[in-house]
Amino acid sequence: MKKKNYDLAVSFRGLTNAQLISLVAFFEEWRRCCSIGTSPFVGYKVDGDGNFHPKIEMQHCELDDLGLTQEQFDELKSFACVGDRDNRRPCIPFDFDPVAWKLRDLLK
Repeated sequence: MKKKNYDLAVSFRGLTNAQLISLVAFFEEWRRCCSIGTSPFVGYKVDGDGNFHPKIEMQHCELDDLGLTQEQFDELKSFACVGDRDNRRPCIPFDFDPVAWKLRDLLK
């Protein structure tokens, strides 16, 4: 596994005015929390049964750059969800710490 910083570009197409404004506020709060060193869950309600259906595109490095197979990448993604998706709770939290710990174990 190559240790370096990577870029992730995410684009949302098809947002309403309200969705755009609220997503900007969400990412600004995320950025604020990072800059002051606090660790809360910052969430955004995905109102999929309403009119929230943006086209989301992601661009990131190739798996070869990470030194991972697709199977390893998919397994590691599953550790990012620290909530209970199946019970449809109001919040499904994600965290990168469990992924970092599994990566550490994978590299031993």
